[in-house]
Amino acid sequence: MMILTYTMTLIDTLWPIVFVGLITVLLIVFKEGIRQSVLQKIIPYFFLAMIIILELNTFANIGIGFYYSEMTGLVFLPLHLCSISAVLIMLYLSTKKELFLDILIIQGIVGAIVTFIFPSSTAAPTTFEYWRFFLSHTLLFIVPVYFIIIEHKRVDQRILKIAFVSVHLFAAIAVLFNLTVGSDYMYLSPDNKHNLFAFIPVHQVFPFLGQWPGVILFGELLTFPVYFSVYYIIKKLQVNLDEPIKEGVYYEDHRRTV
Repeated sequence: MMILTYTMTLIDTLWPIVFVGLITVLLIVFKEGIRQSVLQKIIPYFFLAMIIILELNTFANIGIGFYYSEMTGLVFLPLHLCSISAVLIMLYLSTKKELFLDILIIQGIVGAIVTFIFPSSTAAPTTFEYWRFFLSHTLLFIVPVYFIIIEHKRVDQRILKIAFVSVHLFAAIAVLFNLTVGSDYMYLSPDNKHNLFAFIPVHQVFPFLGQWPGVILFGELLTFPVYFSVYYIIKKLQVNLDEPIKEGVYYEDHRRTV
């Protein structure tokens, strides 16, 4: 039986970017209406239900993998950065622990944008997997943006530091698994078949960065400018969204206080 694969086109890159951009604009335009309605309570539950449904495939693969063998199960763990972000969404929306959102804010947005530009899926638009893949990554972008715009989540240097520490911790765990079980988590694979250069083909200019362990250095060179850029874009968005705070108004949880 021949397995057909689909090659992503420019349209597949553009429509998710346009979609999350449109959602962001709608959140900005209707932020006051959302805050003053029952939608503010409903939307987070909607996000939680959607991410669980969309990630059922991931959990099914883990279960099936461990059913066959422990080693097979270990290569299906949610240790890609975007899979970790999906788990963080579930954890935050279920527990309201701020640390989960602190880690997610920059990581989720970066992961979604990188995936839209360099999609790793070969599923065709006529399949469920195609829409599951893109909608799941869309939530990685929309959920942090929702809490920034609607819930006044403040992104500061503390959040940026948490983002840098956590991504390096996740990368260390991913590399450890890659070396021991032959997985390709976070595309830092020592066999060079599915490393970062499978999606960002600049290894012809810098061959060392395309080979193990140079690919780890390349990951570092990407992480710092990308994370800083997203951080400053969020800060700029926050400045534009800031409204005068009325005297005596108190915002609970991660909102502003006076």
